Amino acid sequence: MASIHWPSQKALQDRHGISETVPFIFLADGNYAAPLNYFLQERSYQREVVDVKGAKIIEIVSPKTERSEGYAAFNFVNFIETIMNVPEAQCDGLWSVKSWHHHLWKELMRSGHWTRAFFATGRPEPISLKQTILPRVRVMRNAWRWMHAEGLIPEYFERIDQLLLSNKVQALKKYFDRISLEIFGPEKKKSNYRKRRNPRRIRILSRDEIRALIGATGFGPTQLIILLILFVGLRREEVAQNNLCPGHIFQRSARHLDLDDPSFPPEPYRLSHSDHDDMIGVMPSIDIAFLPDDEARERCTYRIIGKGLKIRRVHIPFKLMRLIWHYYLRERKATLRRNAVNRSDEPASFFLNRFGGALSENAITRQVNRARIKAQKLLGATIAVDVHTLRHTHACIYLEAVILGCAARDGLDLDKLTLPQIENYGKGAILILKENLGHAEMTTTERYLAQLASGKLALQYQKLFDEFIDPLLAELG
Repeated sequence: MASIHWPSQKALQDRHGISETVPFIFLADGNYAAPLNYFLQERSYQREVVDVKGAKIIEIVSPKTERSEGYAAFNFVNFIETIMNVPEAQCDGLWSVKSWHHHLWKELMRSGHWTRAFFATGRPEPISLKQTILPRVRVMRNAWRWMHAEGLIPEYFERIDQLLLSNKVQALKKYFDRISLEIFGPEKKKSNYRKRRNPRRIRILSRDEIRALIGATGFGPTQLIILLILFVGLRREEVAQNNLCPGHIFQRSARHLDLDDPSFPPEPYRLSHSDHDDMIGVMPSIDIAFLPDDEARERCTYRIIGKGLKIRRVHIPFKLMRLIWHYYLRERKATLRRNAVNRSDEPASFFLNRFGGALSENAITRQVNRARIKAQKLLGATIAVDVHTLRHTHACIYLEAVILGCAARDGLDLDKLTLPQIENYGKGAILILKENLGHAEMTTTERYLAQLASGKLALQYQKLFDEFIDPLLAELG
């Protein structure tokens, strides 16, 4: 089986001279997959892409994208090394792959025979074509085109009859089914493997669930982060990267220093809450948080680095910002004293873990999961919640608060709002919410309005429908 490695393994990094964030692959025989690794390196940092209008632009590549493309390559390498044992695959190795082998890979993922769930349970469970399969196949097809253009591999494009290709797919399915039968037996025992939930089906947390979730955590970073996502709508990585303290010394990461606009100082520098480009991600100062309420409400904003390294401004409820400063002055300082962290070694982040270090993205996920488990015990019921559920809930309660507030201001009955009224009040809120959440497309944000409208109108329409059919049911009764 092939293996994937990361630059933190210094011996391998020094040997191959790779960059700081791009993964690299070794084949099952221990050889360095040089052509494929060169492609992953070439794709890092920035690339030329075509936008929706057909214009060519330079896109900055995030470490998350580099990681996902590395794992797509790792997945394909393992697929090829597996099907080398199947005569119908006609593959002698990774560098003898033909263009139709990518089609075999895609079809096996579509049927669920090449997925994590299949190897955990023995049952074929298809994965998302649009969200998972097509992006993986696109990366690998680009890889083979690039490697051929650079002269690193021989000609790989080969036409094949569709019937023959279909027969090869069926042969591979039978091969994997036979392996599954040998490992799991005819009953295919159940596994603890849990499929990833569809984000479009995430539900909204109720007020009781929100109270239980907040009440399950003592005052500290976990509770404040939950409130920050619920009341501001930040993503997990945005919370981890944009909770910097004014007055602290901070060194920007390598990927931030690669940006031309904004331009950050290459050396450590002192943070302050301002609109200067080098101060992005610095939360409002204590002086701003404790201004008179109306002024604090207006000035408790700051710019953050969001998804795709895009800059946007977000608003923090001033009372939440005051709570964050209370945590900073008491619990945070106590954590630093308990771990004997010197001022010179103190992280520049507001939110710290129990060892006095900055909270990572994975730590935020773990803390939210622990809060969920405690909240379920308090409520005596299951709560389906993760970090994205909190963000989804923020979007829905934001729209609901604005729409109902505007309707109440105009003297309308909140229980009898019509679809045009909901959409009319929601138009302005959608524009602001799109910027708050950092969505690239308006259609992404409009889903929240559609979900809210269907929820508000469903009860009204059901009542009308019940009134229509009640006489008939009474006769039948």
